Amino acid sequence: MEVIMETIFDHNLTEEEFKYFFSKKVDLENQRIVPYTKEEAMEKVKNMSQDENYAYLADLYCLRMDKKKMDEYIDKIKDPFLQQDTAHSVYHEYYFRLSKLK
Repeated sequence: MEVIMETIFDHNLTEEEFKYFFSKKVDLENQRIVPYTKEEAMEKVKNMSQDENYAYLADLYCLRMDKKKMDEYIDKIKDPFLQQDTAHSVYHEYYFRLSKLK
């Protein structure tokens, strides 16, 4: 039985948000950095763990300045190290963005 994971693609990702998450991948053949295609991005997300997807979702809701949803996805991360790392980075970004709004 295949487990369906929740990903950022389930959350109406905008073009701007897509670019934020998937703007850089290394093209080794041509030795340059290029953006992901939507199919490549979906494949990458599909191959991530659920915890990694929750970390992306916390980051997504940080971008959207939705602290309640951001906290919800941080709390869903089971790996304590990933949870702590995600919380540290998204809170730093959230409060930085919040300070820019004032």
